[in-house]
Amino acid sequence: MAMQGQWSRSARTRVLYPCPEQPARCLKEAMKKMAMDVIKALVLGAVLSATLALVIGSQGSSAGPLAIHLVNIADAKLYWSWPIFISGSGLAFGIMLLQR
Repeated sequence: MAMQGQWSRSARTRVLYPCPEQPARCLKEAMKKMAMDVIKALVLGAVLSATLALVIGSQGSSAGPLAIHLVNIADAKLYWSWPIFISGSGLAFGIMLLQR
C-alpha cells in the first residue's frame, strides 16, 4: 500500500489515501476543499442567475416562479433571480462533489 501523497505508477494520478494516524489533519484538509467548492459553486450560481435573468428579464417577463426582478445598484441596472441563484449554486456544488 502506498503512502499518502505518493504517485501511482499505473494511472499517473495523485493518490490520496485516508490517514488514520492523523484524522484531525485529514478533516481540516477536507473542510478546506469543501469550502473552496462552495465558493466556486456560488460564483457559478451567480453567473447562471445573471445570464438567465438578463435573457428572460429583458423581454419584460418575470418568468413566474423564477421571480426575476430588476435591481438598481448605484447607476447600473441588473436583472436577478434568487431561486435561480440558489438552485444553480446547489447544482454546481453537487456536480463538484460528484467529481471527487
